[in-house]
Amino acid sequence: AWVPEDYREEFRNDSTLNIFTSQDAFIKAVLADRKDNGVAVKIPGENATEEDWGKFYDRLGRPASSDDYGLSKDIPEGLDFNEEFYNEFTKEIYTAGLSKKQATQIYNWYNNKSAEMAKDIDAKIQASYKKSVDDAVASLKKEWGTDYQQNLDSAVAMANKFLSPATKQYLNATKLGNNPLLIKDFYNLSKQVSGAQMRGEGPSGNI
Repeated sequence: AWVPEDYREEFRNDSTLNIFTSQDAFIKAVLADRKDNGVAVKIPGENATEEDWGKFYDRLGRPASSDDYGLSKDIPEGLDFNEEFYNEFTKEIYTAGLSKKQATQIYNWYNNKSAEMAKDIDAKIQASYKKSVDDAVASLKKEWGTDYQQNLDSAVAMANKFLSPATKQYLNATKLGNNPLLIKDFYNLSKQVSGAQMRGEGPSGNI
């Protein structure tokens, strides 16, 4: 009813005019739109070009280039910084149109989540390894009975005598030196060496 009579029929079904209930509301909306001209951000349409989207992203706060995000290279403990991944990540989020704030939030979330998952995986690996060692040790104790400690000492002495420092360091670092199967092999080897020495087939002396 507020539309001038000469225009009512032409704009009767106009979706834009139908949202206003009075001429006063329409005028205020027009003035507000003129005030925001050049400031308001409009989402590109269906046929928008890459350039149109680029301008849109820039208005939303995207930095001038992927090198300008300034994301921290100090990542959580337990992770190794990867320069190649970092560069690929910044290029990808630049193409996606992320602002510095958005990029920082996603980047920090990803790093913290990765560190959390790495700790969880490491804990599960350690728990699984410990269980396998405990089970194998229990099996050795059952097999060796009261001779367990004596046999263990023989296996350790055999390893210390014949393994190089580098190999022993590797076994300690990887914890393979605690593997009961390896311990049993060294014990069996110690018996063979001792037997050969008793028959005069090998060097004399104690292990």
